[in-house]
Amino acid sequence: MPEVDNAIFYRIEPWISKWAEGDTFSIGVDRNRFTKDWQSARIKFSPAQTVTPEYVNLALTKTYDDLVERKQHRIEREEYEKLMLLLKSTLDGIHTSVLGVREYAFEAVRLEKYSQLPSRMHCSFLVPDDPRCVKYWWDELKTQEQGTQFLGERKIFKVKVSGIIHKVSQEHLTPLRTCSVIQWRSLAEKYWGESSDESEEDEILFTGNLSVLERVQISTFGLQKS
Repeated sequence: MPEVDNAIFYRIEPWISKWAEGDTFSIGVDRNRFTKDWQSARIKFSPAQTVTPEYVNLALTKTYDDLVERKQHRIEREEYEKLMLLLKSTLDGIHTSVLGVREYAFEAVRLEKYSQLPSRMHCSFLVPDDPRCVKYWWDELKTQEQGTQFLGERKIFKVKVSGIIHKVSQEHLTPLRTCSVIQWRSLAEKYWGESSDESEEDEILFTGNLSVLERVQISTFGLQKS
């Protein structure tokens, strides 16, 4: 269980962040933004009366069965648009559900065997004080945020922390896939139990005291803001 004292890292925050130089935070008590986002996710549909979150999968199945029963290979544009809406809504729902299953499975394994390590649901995700790592995670988060409401000018802060960290390979998390709970628990065992090989793609989970030293322009690392 690596402990750090006054160690320097970076933290990438969304554009809406109100962090400022001199701010201090106690990390590990409240849920982090990542967890709040997927736990409160709502699927939005238009028109609303077409489908509801509870029945979106059934609505898609019924529409598909209707088309098969008619044995039509060509459908009207209105039906096509409805089918695409249902498909998109179902995929959004599956993504949120799979993400939730993964996170709850990982948290269950942590609580059972690795409770001394930071929780993914309450930690702050940090980036090592290494330009290569900063560049990787800046681009990676940009990719992850495509198609979400979180697009905008992200901010990067240099921070000083004292507490507990868990540096681990993200290969056990990606790509997000449909797995059984047993498979997720197997991946969670590796995630919490294995040590990192010091890759720039590693993620760092942190709980403890965090101080914001300064906001750093991403151009310092040779990258654009977007």
